Amino acid sequence: GPEFTELKSKASLNGYILKINSTQTNNNNWRVRIRDIKFDGTMASQSSGGGIQAFGCIQSEFSGCHFENCYDYGMYLWDCQGGSGAFGHHNQIINCLFDQGETSGGIGCGLYMRNNDENCVLASQFQYNKFGIIDESGFNQIEACSLVDGQVGIKILDSSRTRVNNCVFDFCSHEGVLLRGPFNVVNACSFYRCSDGSVTYDYLLIDYYGTNVITNNTFQAENNSFKANSAINENGNVAEDTYGGNLIAHNYFISTSSSTSLQGSSNFTTGALVQANTNTTDNNVTRFS
Repeated sequence: GPEFTELKSKASLNGYILKINSTQTNNNNWRVRIRDIKFDGTMASQSSGGGIQAFGCIQSEFSGCHFENCYDYGMYLWDCQGGSGAFGHHNQIINCLFDQGETSGGIGCGLYMRNNDENCVLASQFQYNKFGIIDESGFNQIEACSLVDGQVGIKILDSSRTRVNNCVFDFCSHEGVLLRGPFNVVNACSFYRCSDGSVTYDYLLIDYYGTNVITNNTFQAENNSFKANSAINENGNVAEDTYGGNLIAHNYFISTSSSTSLQGSSNFTTGALVQANTNTTDNNVTRFS
C-alpha cells in the first residue's frame, strides 16, 4: 500500500520521480496502471518537478496513490506529440490523495491536465495545495472529490466542457472554483468557509466567459472570519457579447446576515450573486441564520 511503498525524490533531483516517456514526441501509452504507491517530492530540496509526469497516456488508471510535497505537480498529464499535437485521453484518477503543496516555492498543484482530456477524476482528496486541480484541457469529469484547505480548489483555465459534480470545497482560502472558459458545469457541490476573510475572493468565480451551467450547489458563509466577496461572481468583461449568459439556478446561499438580497449586501460582501451580464437565474434561494 502507499504508506509502505514509497518513491522519494533525492535532493536536487529537480524533476519527476516517475516519467511515462521522457519526451512528448509521437508517444502513445495505452492502459498504463499505477496503483498504491506514495510519491514524496521533497519539495524543500527541489526547484522544479514532482510526482508523475505522463506523456500521451490513453485509457490509463492511477489509483490509490498518495502524492505529497511536490514542488510543481503531483501528477502532470500531457499530450502525445508535443505542443499542439494529439491529446492524451480517457484516463482515470481514482481514490488518490494529493497533499502538502501549499508551502512549495513552485506551483504546488495536485493534478494538472494539459492537452489531455476525457479523463475521470473520481473520489480523490486534495488538501493543503496552492491548486488542487488545474484543468487546461477541458472536456474532463471531476466527480465526488474533496478539496480542503490550501488556496484554489479547482482552476479551469481557458477550457470548456468540463463537469464538476458532487464535490466538497472546504476552507479553500482563495476560490473554491475559478472558472475561466465556456460551456462548463458545476453541479451539486458544497462550498463551505471558502475565502481567507479578506473579502478578496469568491467561492465560485466565473472569470470572463459565459455559457456555463451553475446549478444545485450549496454555498455556506458561517461568520465574518471567513467573509468572502461573493458566493458566485461573474467577473464580466465581454462574456455576454461573446458567448451569451450563464445559467445559474437552484443554488442555495446560507449566510448569517440579515439581508435578503441576492445581488446586494449580505454576509457575502458584495452579494451572494454578483452579475456583470444578464443571465438566466431561476429558483436560487438565500437563507439567513
